[in-house]
Formats: sequence, structure tokens, C-alpha cells
Amino acid sequence: MFFMKTDVIKNKITEYVLNSSDIDVEVLKELRDELRGNKTIMLRTFKTGEVIIPENQVVRVEAQKAYSIFHLENGRQIVSSRNLNYHQKQMDKNMFMRAHRSQLINIFQVEKIINLHERKLLMKGNVVLEFSRRNMAEVKSKLHHLLDK
Repeated sequence: MFFMKTDVIKNKITEYVLNSSDIDVEVLKELRDELRGNKTIMLRTFKTGEVIIPENQVVRVEAQKAYSIFHLENGRQIVSSRNLNYHQKQMDKNMFMRAHRSQLINIFQVEKIINLHERKLLMKGNVVLEFSRRNMAEVKSKLHHLLDK
């Protein structure tokens, strides 16, 4: 079922690009988001063993020593027995970035850049996060569409 839906979406994208003389970037973004919505993450937890969650529902992942806390759109938190580096390698690099050493954020869950000089982001759910000076260039490049707001 998963592979069929993925193939259908890929075919939609291919057909749109090949048959369109004027490509609308917003349409491509919607198709991309639809395609990304199918990707899931398997977490190893203490209580239930393994939990599967859609990657696009993750707002951020927070490091807690050797563990990771997944903060989801619905407010739920899931503690994973794996560290942040492990999860960063597993997750979509175009969707997630390191804000600083203890936070991995979903760039599609960022509402706005509050203050570039103070290095603060507003995430969905009204959570304010700081990003490191070292990651300033990556924040600017991946979130450039939010700089104008």
C-alpha cells in the first residue's frame, strides 16, 4: 500500500513537470509534502517497545543525555532510547536540521524567525527555541523564506 501511494505521487510529480509549460513552485511543494507525509520513523521506547510515527508530525527532537524526546504536533512527547545523532542520520535531511547540539527541528514546523541577532525561532505550538551561532548560515539558507516576515 505504501509503495503504491508513493509511486502514484511520484508519477503525479513527473507528469506535472513534463506536461507543464509554466511550473508553479507551490504545486510542486504540495506534491513534495504529500510524498513526504508517507515517511515514518520507528522509535524504540521504554514503555511500549517500538512506536511508529509519521515524520512530518515531529516538531522537534530534544536530547536528554543518551536519550531523545520527540515532541509531536499533537503535544505528545515520546522518549526514545536512542541518542540525537542516531535519529538525525535516520531522518530526512531536507526536513530536519540541527538548531544546536541538543535540538533537532523540523524546518516545516517553524512559524517564524523571531530575532535573527538573538538567534530565536518560533515553532508551531508557541515554543521559542534558540539556535547556535555555528548554525546561523544553515538557518538562513533553509529558512530564508521566513526572513522577510
